[in-house]
Amino acid sequence: MAHKSHDYQRKRTRLIVCTIAGLLALFLGFLGLFGKSDWNPVVSVAQGTAQDISKVSIGVYISLRAINAALSTVQEIEVGASIVGQANLQPLKVLEPVDDTVERVADVVFLVATGAALAGVGLAPVVSVGLVVLGVGLLGKLGFRLIPTLAKTVNPVCDKGIALGLAFGLAIPLMFVLGVWVGERTTEAQMNAAVGEIDAIAQQANILIGAGATGTDENSAT
Repeated sequence: MAHKSHDYQRKRTRLIVCTIAGLLALFLGFLGLFGKSDWNPVVSVAQGTAQDISKVSIGVYISLRAINAALSTVQEIEVGASIVGQANLQPLKVLEPVDDTVERVADVVFLVATGAALAGVGLAPVVSVGLVVLGVGLLGKLGFRLIPTLAKTVNPVCDKGIALGLAFGLAIPLMFVLGVWVGERTTEAQMNAAVGEIDAIAQQANILIGAGATGTDENSAT
């Protein structure tokens, strides 16, 4: 008798939990579809993370493009020489491989920034649809338990809905947030070092432009 009572209590608790979870998933999902995704902490955190990645990537991209422009300008600086005859030389043309590398890295960073921006915009609708599917699957499975003739047919569909809802409504945003958090912690030192190197290259390029421009003015005056 005690065993049956325990089983009944466990089934009742499971029914209540699944009902609350299904209603909550539907509520948050429909809120997200109507532009109220801020109510969902998982979505809001994931969107904030994507926006932060996009902002940082855009900042790095602008810095790389500035370096790229500076190096391109430096390569075109001509220096006069009169060892045998008058000639114009471009001694800083050796920087061309560096310039090409910076340009390629800038293109990759731009793709990262674009991907992060698209993720920030598209994450909310995908998660919201996933939550709606999850809620329908949970409530449908519970509701059709009362109709044994339909339960065998509907249960597999509800199970697939629950699996897809968990994947798109919870797993994707959680993996996104956790992946970014782990990535930031493991690559923080390398990121700081890379940003420092970019700033140093930018300063050197600006110095070279100033020196080259001064040399060009002197040659013109001569």
